[in-house]
Order: sequence, then C-alpha cells, then structure tokens
Amino acid sequence: MSSPLEEFLDSQAKKNPIRFDKTKLSWEEKGAQDGKGAASSNLLDAIYLRKPPEETVVVERSVAALIQERISNLEEEITRLRARVRLLKIAILVFFVGTMGLVAETIALLRG
Repeated sequence: MSSPLEEFLDSQAKKNPIRFDKTKLSWEEKGAQDGKGAASSNLLDAIYLRKPPEETVVVERSVAALIQERISNLEEEITRLRARVRLLKIAILVFFVGTMGLVAETIALLRG
C-alpha cells in the first residue's frame, strides 16, 4: 500500500518530469518554452538541494500550486500522526496501569 506522499509524488512526476543536472534540479513542464522555468528552478534548488536561495525568488504558478498542495498534504499527515500519537499514549498508560496492578497482586501474593 502506498502512502499519500508516494501517490502525490507519482502524480506530480507523471505531470511534470524532473530534469536533474549536476548542479540544478528543475521541472520540465509540458508545452513550456526553453528558459522559462529557470527562475523557479532557483526555489526548487533551495528546497530540494538545500542550497541558499537568492534574495528574490520568482515562482511560476504551477510551482506555487505544487508547493501549496504539498504543504496541505503535510498538514493532513501531521493531523493523522498526532491522533496516532495520542492513541499510543493512552495505550501506554493502560499498559502501565495494568503492569502496576500485576506487580501489586504479585507482592500481595508473596506476602501471604
């Protein structure tokens, strides 16, 4: 079963193939003219290659939509993970109380 992240990345990879050079990472948009995506590639380089961004970053709408969708998916995943953490904390508490109960019963049986 694939995660929402994998599904998102697969759908984006099908829509916009990624071009990776030794020093640059960029998306090739269908129907885009050469040189048009150079400005937004600076932002992509900053995000994915952890390079420092330039002072001014120009972003195409498609890249902004991609980032916005990714942030939305991450926020949903954070919400799901917080709910799971809450459930696991409750389970740990129940197991702890149960263990303390067993320890108390064992001590009571040993004392006679």
